[in-house]
Amino acid sequence: VSTQSFFFFFFFFFFVSEVMKKDSKGKNKNKTKGLKWLQRNSGHLWTKDECCDVIHWLRQIIALVCGIVWGLIPLTGVTGILGFVCVSPVIVFLYYDKFLCVDADELGMTHWELLQEGFITSCSLFLLVWICVFTFSPFSSVV
Repeated sequence: VSTQSFFFFFFFFFFVSEVMKKDSKGKNKNKTKGLKWLQRNSGHLWTKDECCDVIHWLRQIIALVCGIVWGLIPLTGVTGILGFVCVSPVIVFLYYDKFLCVDADELGMTHWELLQEGFITSCSLFLLVWICVFTFSPFSSVV
């Protein structure tokens, strides 16, 4: 495993651990003050279709961004694929649980169903973008 991969996973898990910190009462320590524009009204009642649409398109954006970043770094092989498979569900979970305040049970769904929403299409978009950016980037000849 390369040093790039090590640093990527180190910073990723450090970020996740910081976001998930809780105080002694079990409440989140880190309030998202600067990201209020991302948060939907907590009083908003989400429908199943509405929530699935938001998660699907969020996952496509994550795939596009990860594909561009992975292609420019340039990450190769299993490290890149596993990186995306780890990053995508964590971001989706943090988004619908922390920002949107969606309760999966109220929607009649499980967390697993919400996490797998749009996963296959985002994987194919990620691979397409990653391969294209890596192929046409000036750094691809270095590797």
